[in-house]
Amino acid sequence: MELKNAVISRAWIGIEDHGILSFMLTLNYGGSAQGFGGVSLDWGKPGEKKSAPSSWIREILEVVEVPSWHELQGKSVVAIIDRGMVVGIRNYLKESLEFRPEEWFKKIGILE
Repeated sequence: MELKNAVISRAWIGIEDHGILSFMLTLNYGGSAQGFGGVSLDWGKPGEKKSAPSSWIREILEVVEVPSWHELQGKSVVAIIDRGMVVGIRNYLKESLEFRPEEWFKKIGILE
């Protein structure tokens, strides 16, 4: 696991061209950048839109300590990187505030 200081240079949430609700945070390391997100927030059977991971949006806002998505841009975070991929983010000053999608899946019993 590697930790890298980053600034959120872009915070996007919307419906992708193929109809899936998704989000992406662009993390700028000062000279290079990497995305975090790009996963579907729509869960359920085809034709049914269910947002089981909508709690992810809340968790990200709480980790960065902002009340709205558009306020993420320009905020400092720590990227949690595993094998070259961002697997989570941590509050820049408070290590206890952290969000990792893998931990969410473990919490609901999808991953062990």
